Amino acid sequence: MYFWTMKFSEIVFFLLFLPVLLMAQNTGESVYPLRISVSGFEGKQGQLLLAVYNSEHTFLKEPIKGIIKDITAPVMEFTVELPRGTYAVSAYHDLNRNGRLDSRTLYKIPTEPYAFSNHARVRTGPPSFREAMIIVPETDSIALKISYFRIK
Repeated sequence: MYFWTMKFSEIVFFLLFLPVLLMAQNTGESVYPLRISVSGFEGKQGQLLLAVYNSEHTFLKEPIKGIIKDITAPVMEFTVELPRGTYAVSAYHDLNRNGRLDSRTLYKIPTEPYAFSNHARVRTGPPSFREAMIIVPETDSIALKISYFRIK
């Protein structure tokens, strides 16, 4: 008899608190859409690799979101869902589809086109997270223009 009442009470407890448990799982952080437009492609060969970062420590190392798409149009558009916070976005046109930003020389000058959010510029190296930083949801759309680095 004790065994039966113990199981019955567990079932009642579970049924009574199931709605509470389900509500607790659905009260997660709100997410906001960030529309990303990438333009400036010189041709449709290769792929676009786009990455979203959420901290200075992970910038250009460990994205929280990544997109890889074949180049199919002069302007590629994406939407990512992000919680409120600060982010930076990088993109590059992987011309030879090898999955990495190719570079040359000792100074690692990119040989493939690239872009950063907030129109951050490359000077003697990639921009900092702070230079490329955007704030979500205050920013709901960004436009990146791929840059072709050419030695003159």
